[in-house]
Amino acid sequence: MSRSNRSDDIAQLLNFHLSPPFALDYSWIIPPIEVCSVDFKDRIRWARSHAGLTQVELAKAINELTKAEDAGGDADRCTQVIISDLERGMVKRTGYLTHIAVACGVNPAWLAF
Repeated sequence: MSRSNRSDDIAQLLNFHLSPPFALDYSWIIPPIEVCSVDFKDRIRWARSHAGLTQVELAKAINELTKAEDAGGDADRCTQVIISDLERGMVKRTGYLTHIAVACGVNPAWLAF
């Protein structure tokens, strides 16, 4: 198997598990230098604006992701107020970190630290 075929196969497998609007965007690999050393609240705001989402849209996207994980559970837990509190620094950490990263198309490790 040639190298390009392996790369295509891996990309196809990764895209298989993510459906639109959460398709892979490889631009998250290297965020702009101006957001590499900023606070958590600023990284959350940058990620959301990078994705072109409002706070309400991000909350809805997070709820859709949690709904897929918690079939039958109370999935509508994230609200615009939670996103606003994160962006204002009122809340320092969240259990929605991975969901925010997926919805915004950014690396969860970068978003966390």
